[in-house]
Amino acid sequence: MGLSLYAPVESRPENRLVFSESDTDLAGMPRFTVEFGYSDADRELISRGRDQVRSLAEEFGTFDPETELALLPPGSSLHQTGTVRAGGADDGTSVCDPDGRVWGFDNLYLAGNGVIPTAMAANVTLAGAVTAVRAARAVAERITAPAAH
Repeated sequence: MGLSLYAPVESRPENRLVFSESDTDLAGMPRFTVEFGYSDADRELISRGRDQVRSLAEEFGTFDPETELALLPPGSSLHQTGTVRAGGADDGTSVCDPDGRVWGFDNLYLAGNGVIPTAMAANVTLAGAVTAVRAARAVAERITAPAAH
């Protein structure tokens, strides 16, 4: 039997992708580096999760925490959200508004799991689809509104 527990991490501006202004990848796109670190709250949640896994596993029999308890590297769950942070104001801490419109552009919208504003530790397909519906409604409203833009 395998036992896994997923714990979300805080969405924080310090956790981000940084694009190079000079280095490019094989497709000619800017290379990026990932800047990530756990907050104190993240570490506490991870600690509580490890305690819960240990407690649950012991209910089923012998449990060796040295070989049967692991903390996978960040990103292992493949349920990343918030990588293109949405925010209420163009204050440098977000990429787009809550409808997915990229700050500084009138005609560029983002949707998908990256725009989900909170950490999740489950399948994010439905939540990602909601961001697409929001963006589509905002685009439809923009193109059908009187020419005030």
